[in-house]
Amino acid sequence: MQRFTRDHLWVMQVDDKVRIGISEVLAESLEDIDEVVLPEHGEGFSLGDPFAEVGGSGSKADLYIPVEGVVSEVNEVLFDFPERLSEDPLDTWLIEVEDIGEMEELLSESEYLSSINED
Repeated sequence: MQRFTRDHLWVMQVDDKVRIGISEVLAESLEDIDEVVLPEHGEGFSLGDPFAEVGGSGSKADLYIPVEGVVSEVNEVLFDFPERLSEDPLDTWLIEVEDIGEMEELLSESEYLSSINED
């Protein structure tokens, strides 16, 4: 089950790791995503560090990691097909993180949608 951050990311537990992707709201705001910059395998991050950049239709978004940990896998398909983030953001992950430490408070989908409707 996916959980969400207020910064328009989703996080999903997969065994002892988590996968991180972008929400439909962010994908729609960037429109046609054509650029993805991801970290390298083995790179470590503290909670809130910038970890990726996604761009499309002339705008870019810096993404801030919602968990402390080490990148165990990068979705390399996105280097050749970044548009997959626009086409199916909730099924397209960016990175997988292991050795998870501190984690941002995550929201259910309904809590996330309520929080963005308040803005």
